[in-house]
Amino acid sequence: VGLPKISEFPHLEKKLVHLLDTILMGDISKFKDVEALKKHIAKKIGDTVFDEIAKEPLVMLLAH
Repeated sequence: VGLPKISEFPHLEKKLVHLLDTILMGDISKFKDVEALKKHIAKKIGDTVFDEIAKEPLVMLLAH
């Protein structure tokens, strides 16, 4: 039960960083609000992790 640490999958970690960079450097004005952007990011991260390790993560976006 549970997910292994992302750091155990260096390829996946790099893929997720690239994914986030691509989303955040793109045209985020197409999202109607921050909630829509958060849902989009969570979906993309979840899909990527599931494709790589066949487990569905719970994605929580935090900003500080």
